Amino acid sequence: PAAEVAAAPAEPASPALPRPAGAPSRPLPVWAGDWRTGLSPAGLAPAAPGDPIGAVIAERNRVGDQETRLLEELARAAAQGLLEADLPALDRARNPLQNAARPEDAAPAPAPAPIRPDNHLRMQAESSIDRETGYLRPGSSVTPEGLVCLADSYFDLASWGGEGSPSEGLARNRGALVGEFDRPDPAAVLKLARYYLYLGFGAEAKATIAAFGTAQPSAEVVQAMASLLDGEAEGLPGVLAGQSGCSGRAALWSILAESGPVSGTQPNNPAILAAFSALPLHLRRSLGPALAERYLAAGDHSMATTLRDAIARAPGAHGAAFDLLDARISLADGEASAPAQLEALAGAEDAVAPEAYATFLAAELDAGRVPENGPETAAGLGFEIAGTEVGDRLALLALRALLAKGDFEAGRQEILRLEADGRLADPALWADFAGAIAQGAGNVEFLRQAFAARDALARAALPETTATALALRLTGLGFPEEALRYLSESAASEAAALARAEALLATGAPAAAFGALVDQTGAAAERLRAQALVALGDPRGAIERFDAAGDPALAERTAWNSGTWDLLAESADQAVRRLALERDAADITEAAVPEAADAESAQLSPAGRVDRARAALDAVRARRGDVESILASKGSPASSP
Repeated sequence: PAAEVAAAPAEPASPALPRPAGAPSRPLPVWAGDWRTGLSPAGLAPAAPGDPIGAVIAERNRVGDQETRLLEELARAAAQGLLEADLPALDRARNPLQNAARPEDAAPAPAPAPIRPDNHLRMQAESSIDRETGYLRPGSSVTPEGLVCLADSYFDLASWGGEGSPSEGLARNRGALVGEFDRPDPAAVLKLARYYLYLGFGAEAKATIAAFGTAQPSAEVVQAMASLLDGEAEGLPGVLAGQSGCSGRAALWSILAESGPVSGTQPNNPAILAAFSALPLHLRRSLGPALAERYLAAGDHSMATTLRDAIARAPGAHGAAFDLLDARISLADGEASAPAQLEALAGAEDAVAPEAYATFLAAELDAGRVPENGPETAAGLGFEIAGTEVGDRLALLALRALLAKGDFEAGRQEILRLEADGRLADPALWADFAGAIAQGAGNVEFLRQAFAARDALARAALPETTATALALRLTGLGFPEEALRYLSESAASEAAALARAEALLATGAPAAAFGALVDQTGAAAERLRAQALVALGDPRGAIERFDAAGDPALAERTAWNSGTWDLLAESADQAVRRLALERDAADITEAAVPEAADAESAQLSPAGRVDRARAALDAVRARRGDVESILASKGSPASSP
C-alpha cells in the first residue's frame, strides 16, 4: 500500500551542489527508497478507496513521472558541468552502505566486484561555479598518478573499538550478527570483522568475512588490512595498491601493502604519519617497527626515525620489535652503543633474536671485524629457522664470516653443502668465494682453492671485476692459460681487457695481446702494447710506446737491450750517452795502443810516450767504469747492430 511505503524512513538526502546566484531552486525529491527498485516517492496520497487497480496504476504513473523528472534534473546538471560520474566500482567504494542487503530481501545482495587499481579511473566535471566557490566533491582525493583514493572511513580503526573490554566488545558484536529470519546482518558482519581488526586479530577478521559473507563493498579492504596485521604484505597488485600518494589514511595502508616505498612513486609522508599517529597504541606498536624498517631499508632515515618517535612517545615498554628498530636506527646513526644493543637482543629469548644477530654480524663484517664464534653462531641460528628469509640470511652471513676469517676451505665446503641441500644454490656464492681468495688468500692457499673450485667458478659466470682479480693473480703466479678461462674476448671494462692482454703475452701470443688492446687508451695499455711490439721484433715501435706511456726508463732499457745505439745517444744518463757517442770512434783504441809506426809517436821522447800511454789508460779506466755502472743497472745488451 502506498501509505505504508510513505511511512518508510527516508535515506539521507545527498548534499546539494552549489548553485549560481539567481538560479531557480528546484530541489530533487526525497525518496523513501531506491527509485530503481520500484518503490514510490514518500508523501504520495493513497488511491481512492475501493479502487485497488486504479491505485496501482496511479502509483506506477507517479513513479514514472518522478523518474522522468529526476533524469531531467540530471541532464540539466550535466549540461551545466555540475555532474560528477564515477565508475560503478568506485561508487561502491565511496558509498559502502548503498548496496547493503535489506531485511525484506529474500537473500543477501550479490557481493560487489572487487576494487582493483585498474578500475580506479574516474571522470569528473568541474564548472566555473565549482572554481569560484571552491566546492570540493566528497571523495575526490586522487593520487599524483590519477588513482582515486579510498575514503578515510575504510580505515577508521580508532572508532571501531567501542566501549568496554575486548571480551565485552566481542560478545556485543557477535550477539548482533544474526538478524531477522536468522540471517546474518551484513552490516553486523562487517562491524565484527572491523572490531577484530581493532584488536589486531587479522586471521579472525578474515574468517568472519569468509564464514558469514557480506555485501559491503569495504569487505575486500577489511581482508587486505587483516593480512597486513598478520604480517602478510600483499604486494602489487591489490586493493590498496598505488594509494601511497593519497592525502588520507589510505596512504598508510598502501605503503604497508607495498612493503615500503615503491620506486618511481612519491609517498605522502605527512598523511602516512598522521594516519599512523591516529592508530591505537597497540596497533602502532604492532605495525610501526615493520613500517619504519621499510623506510630505513629504502634510505629514508628521517621518516624511519619519526615513526620510531611516534611509538616511543607513549609510556611503557614497546616490545622487542621496537627495541630492534631502535638499535638499527642507532646503528645507522653511527652510535657506538648500537652493536652492544644488537648483541644483547640476539642473546635474549625472543623471536627477534635471529634478526638481531643477523644485523649485528652484518655490521661487524662491514666494519672488517669477525666476532668470536661468529660463523658458528650464525650457522646455528640459521639452521633452527632454515627455509625462512632470516634463516637464509644467517646462512649467507655465516659463509661471509668464514671467508672474512680466512677459512677458505671451510667456506668452499659450506657452499657445496648449501647447494646439496637445495637451499641456496646461488652462483653469487661462488663469486663471493672467488673474490675472497683473490684478495685475501696466500699464494699457496690461493692456488689450492682456485684449482679445487675451478669447475664451479667457471660455471658461475663471475662478475667481470671478480674474474679480473682472479685472472691477474693466476697470471702473476705463472698460470696465464688458467687465467684466460675467466676472461672474455668481449671484455667490457678496461681492467678486464688489460688482464687479458697480459695473460696473452705470458702465453706467447703477442699479436693477440696487441689486438685485445685495440679499444684501450692510457699509460697501462701503451706499456702492454710496447711489450707486445718487443716480442714481435719491433723495438723502435716499442720505445715510442714507452715514451707515449710516460716511461722513459723502460724506453731506454728497451733501446739498450735491443742495441739501438742511435737512440741511446740522446740518453739523459751521461755514461750511456758517452758510450753511445764513442762506440764507433777509434780514439779509444788509439789511446790504449799507440801505433809505433805513427810518425808523431816516433818523434816523441820516451817521457812523452809514457804520458800518452798513461792518458790512454786513464780514458779506458773511465770508460770501463761507465760500462760497469751501465751493466749493473741495465744488464748486457741483447744484441749489437
